Amino acid sequence: MERVKIYRIKKKSIKYFMIIGAVLLVAGVILSLRFIIEGIDSQILPLNMMYLPFTSMGFLLIIFGYLALNDDKYFFAWDDVEIAYLLPKQKDVEIIKITDIKGIVIQLFEITIKLADGEKKLNLENIEYAEFQTIKNALEKIRL
Repeated sequence: MERVKIYRIKKKSIKYFMIIGAVLLVAGVILSLRFIIEGIDSQILPLNMMYLPFTSMGFLLIIFGYLALNDDKYFFAWDDVEIAYLLPKQKDVEIIKITDIKGIVIQLFEITIKLADGEKKLNLENIEYAEFQTIKNALEKIRL
């Protein structure tokens, strides 16, 4: 079964940024607590607040890293018997048997697969061009 990932993800880079985010978050929290425990000097208040951007940046790096790693699960796969795919905004893997396909319409970044009991629309607008061309070529072979 041939398989195409919907998003190309560099896991090592994302994990590296998540580690940096964790370090920034922990450092920001510890240094902010230090200033709170020692007391906030109202004359140099901006210096007391300089660790808040570190904390928020660390939190955002961790959140965005988690979301990017979560995008690694999306795929489009096919073989001589069936097509299987998991696209964003889907909870479960969809499987379509090739014998059930009545027609395939390929538009710019939308693929419509006509079945005996309806049709399936696949929105692939966020996929990279090379992966889209691979999927398009495979579906054109199935369409013939």
